[in-house]
Amino acid sequence: MSTPTSTHPRIAYYRNLAEKAWIKANRQRKLAVAFGGLSGFLSIFLILMLIEQSAWLSPLLKTSLWFAGLSAGAVTAWLLLQKLPAPERITFSRRLTKQTQLEELRYLIDLEKEQSGTSASLREAAIAHNIGRLEAIDARPEDNVQLRITRFLGATPAAVLLRRTGLIFAALLFINAFYAGFNEGVATRSLAFFSAYERPNPFTFTVAPGTTTVEQGGRFFVQVDFEGERPESVGLLLRTQVEERFRNIPLEMTSPGRFVSAPQEIFEDSEYRITMDGFETSSYILTVSQIPRFRELVARVVPPSYTRLEPTRFTYPFSRIELPEGATLELEGVTNKTLAQAELLRANPADTTEARIPLQPSNPSEPTRFAHSLQITDPDTLRFSLTDADGLENRNPFNFSLRVIRDQHPTVRIVQPEAVIQKRNPRDITLRVEARDDYGISGMFLRYEVREGFSDEVRSGSVRISGSAPASANLSYDWDLTGLNLQSADEVVYWVEVFDNDEINGPKSAESGRNVIRAASLAESLLQQEEQEDEVQQRLDDLSRQQQEAREDLQQLRENIIQNPDQSWEQERLTEEMMGRQEEVSEQLQQLQQEFEQMRSEIMQDDTISEDTRRLYEELQQLMEEIDDPKIMELMERLQESFQNMDQQQIREALENLEFNERNYQERLERTVELFKQLRLNADMDRTAALLEELAQQEERLMEMEDTEAQQQQQESIQEELDRLQEKMERMAEQSPARQQARMDELSQQMQEQMQQVQEQIQENIDQLGDPGSSPQDSREQQEQIRDQLRDMSQQMAQARSQMNQERINVNIAALKSIFQSMLTLSEAQEDQNQETLRLEANSIAFVQQARSQRNIASNFAMVVDSLYQVAKEIPTFTNAALEHRLNVERVLSQSVDYLRERNRNQATTAERMALGGLNQLTGMVADLLDQLDMDGDGDNGGCGGMSAEQMLEQMEQMGEQQQQLNQQIQDFINDIAGDRLTQEQMERLDQMARQQNEIRRQLQEMQQRGALRPGDRLLSEFERMLEEMEDTINDLRGGSTDDILVERQQNILSRMLETQRAFDQRDESEERRGISAEDIELSEPPEMTLEELEREIRRRLQDPDQTRFSEDYQQLIRIYFQILQELEGEELTLPD
Repeated sequence: MSTPTSTHPRIAYYRNLAEKAWIKANRQRKLAVAFGGLSGFLSIFLILMLIEQSAWLSPLLKTSLWFAGLSAGAVTAWLLLQKLPAPERITFSRRLTKQTQLEELRYLIDLEKEQSGTSASLREAAIAHNIGRLEAIDARPEDNVQLRITRFLGATPAAVLLRRTGLIFAALLFINAFYAGFNEGVATRSLAFFSAYERPNPFTFTVAPGTTTVEQGGRFFVQVDFEGERPESVGLLLRTQVEERFRNIPLEMTSPGRFVSAPQEIFEDSEYRITMDGFETSSYILTVSQIPRFRELVARVVPPSYTRLEPTRFTYPFSRIELPEGATLELEGVTNKTLAQAELLRANPADTTEARIPLQPSNPSEPTRFAHSLQITDPDTLRFSLTDADGLENRNPFNFSLRVIRDQHPTVRIVQPEAVIQKRNPRDITLRVEARDDYGISGMFLRYEVREGFSDEVRSGSVRISGSAPASANLSYDWDLTGLNLQSADEVVYWVEVFDNDEINGPKSAESGRNVIRAASLAESLLQQEEQEDEVQQRLDDLSRQQQEAREDLQQLRENIIQNPDQSWEQERLTEEMMGRQEEVSEQLQQLQQEFEQMRSEIMQDDTISEDTRRLYEELQQLMEEIDDPKIMELMERLQESFQNMDQQQIREALENLEFNERNYQERLERTVELFKQLRLNADMDRTAALLEELAQQEERLMEMEDTEAQQQQQESIQEELDRLQEKMERMAEQSPARQQARMDELSQQMQEQMQQVQEQIQENIDQLGDPGSSPQDSREQQEQIRDQLRDMSQQMAQARSQMNQERINVNIAALKSIFQSMLTLSEAQEDQNQETLRLEANSIAFVQQARSQRNIASNFAMVVDSLYQVAKEIPTFTNAALEHRLNVERVLSQSVDYLRERNRNQATTAERMALGGLNQLTGMVADLLDQLDMDGDGDNGGCGGMSAEQMLEQMEQMGEQQQQLNQQIQDFINDIAGDRLTQEQMERLDQMARQQNEIRRQLQEMQQRGALRPGDRLLSEFERMLEEMEDTINDLRGGSTDDILVERQQNILSRMLETQRAFDQRDESEERRGISAEDIELSEPPEMTLEELEREIRRRLQDPDQTRFSEDYQQLIRIYFQILQELEGEELTLPD
């Protein structure tokens, strides 16, 4: 019988083959990971040795690199482990048998492990079958089972990676070993990463005196000599026994290779080292031995009595004593030990010998104390010689020099004003002068020089401001500058000269520093005003921010009261903090008011600001004084008292009153901020127009100069002013109110484009003036063009300001009229409401409907007065009291709604009557404001520029005659040239005619700005068309263009002028007034205008081409006002776009 298959020896053989394959695969994976990790570490270690060779790293850095190396190895190993995850045994077995085509081996192993589920005979038969097939494969030596497994293991990813990592590891190991073999020190330092190593000192040197003994108080210095190479820097590290750290003292090279330190006084045992380019020597010891010296030395100077000077005391160390001539020097010293001999040595420069004066103890009981006195009349040098019983002498002679003070020159300085001041028209200044002398002053004089801005002429003068004075004089002097006739850009350089009372050598003088008073140009003056306005604007913004924070604090307090009614101490603390912040705000507001008052006072003296703007300053000053509200502090104190009394009803009432006043305060502040922005815009536009006019005047004065260099200098000055003005225009557009932002952007862009053109012309003129071959006539003509363009821009700016203000006033008047009508309607509704409430029975259900009706009135009133508040932000004449009254009416209306809800008829009717009275009073305020605005508008329009309709007609007739003559000249000129090329003389004639046309254009523009025409008048449009056509004519004439278009355009200009004259004639006839006797007339109110009629009127005016259209912003504002009317009337109102 055969042996059972399960016990066949080949089973163990094949099982061992599979087991060894599994073990070997795992070993390959682990070795690949290990070699990879070690390779990562060895690469970092190699880098460490390379760096350490030259850098001599600190232990911290080496430890860090070691950690980096270990981390690199660990990370590399981890990455390799992720790349080669360990497969399960069964997975590995399947892959092995599949790739080697040895499925029988897997079957055999599985059958051997199988213990149940199959009969033994079948299992043994299967085992025998698989063994037989495996043995058949083994029968082929070139491709047996073991060879197949070996080939499989050699081709696995782990085997491939193992070969690569092993090769890398071997290479890095070899490189590290090779490098370490040739650099053992580097390898040792790299391995000992926890130890610090220092570079070997490469220098050869000798240190003197090395370790030695020095006398206490003696001077010690170190000398270091180098052989061969010497360092770049050498230092001495010195410290005493009580010092923890060394002091670093640099050594200086006195000769090649020799470095010497500065002498150092040594009083106790010390230690020192030498440093050289980062290297340091070992320590050297200094031992100190005590020598005779003064432990204390005092010199007392007693001046002569006539100087009235106090005695002076000096304590050593001192090297020089200054004393008046004839003073007494008293010396007193205390030595550190008893002396055998002490001497004072004097080395008078007048005597070549040195006098030795023995010193004796001042008291036998104190043998170490010495005293001596000297009369000093000349400079001298004193020193001491001290010898003890052992013969030791002092190394420190305690020498010092005596400097005799003669009668010195006086000193003077100007304390006030500052060194350089700029004023638009300086008239007088107050000088504060401080003068000093040793014994007295005999006189002071004010010297000055006047240097004209655009010439080399200098005028000088002098004024006596004081006679004799004490040694220290402070005085004030009011200097009248009107007699100097200062012009723009002139400078006054002034100083003060003072004389002393020296009776021996004669009076000596001294001068103060030079101060300058500059007659500032308009641009510089405007820049100062702009800086002041910036500061005021910033303070207003800060106050607004702080007030917003105060409102938030108040809201937080209210929430705290609601949530924690019993925590009165916390609420009292919050109230105290609010009171402190309110006091700070009040102080800041007072300071702001002072600054604004100062700025307003300066503005009132500025002739460049229009009357309208000055009036706005006055009105805004009054509003600014009304911002602060003392009631807020009183209400906060009441609220605090309520917290202390724990009375919730008082707390609620005080809190409501406080919130009401806070809201009123916030509105006053916001209104002031908005009005200030509008005021600032007006002032900026006034200043810009004035500055452009001044630049035009400067250009005109430039034309009168004969020196071309002076002309160039003046043109460059004008160019700089235009640069500043362009920057100003950009800021003006940015700082303008939001509602006028678009208009200002457009104006700023237009003005900047024109300024850029003028800049280019100025630069051309400067280049032309610098060209010796240029024609003076050409330069003058170009300067005339620049002057005219500057004047045009000035007039445009003034006109733009006037138009913008008039548009704003018109829109506000329209809005106020709408608000007035709405408030009348609300007044009638409130009166009906009150009558209905009076007719209600107690506890009637009709109170609910009345409450709803009252709430509707309150809501409509809130919308109307909100519009009123927006209008008030643009009208400073509307009082803050009226705005506060509106808030009171709102509160009373709200109270009446609450009373109606509670069905309290008596309280409700009282509140309704109060609301009705307040509403009527507020309506009267609006009516008064409308009357005032109407009167102001009539006055502005009727006398805006001081020209009546008759004057305009007369001037228009004169301009028509001038235009007709000019047209004839142009026609004659065209006939004369007859198509020939223009000569230089003909070009000059064309330029002359262009100047004539420009003069007519300037007169027309002035009449447009100053004439008695209302905004929207059709004649203003005619003026604009004529101005545009005249501008085109001027450009054509200057460019030499004389075609038919020019002739036709000139005829159009003349025709428009004649039509304008006829229009003025017709108006004059229709508006002519006749003198008649007074008679009684019957006043009748105009018929009421319905909402439909008002809609048609507004639509007609917006679509009328002869009416000047408002901007889109103002049209939108008008629509908003009429929407309010629509809501009140309950009808739909649409306006054309």
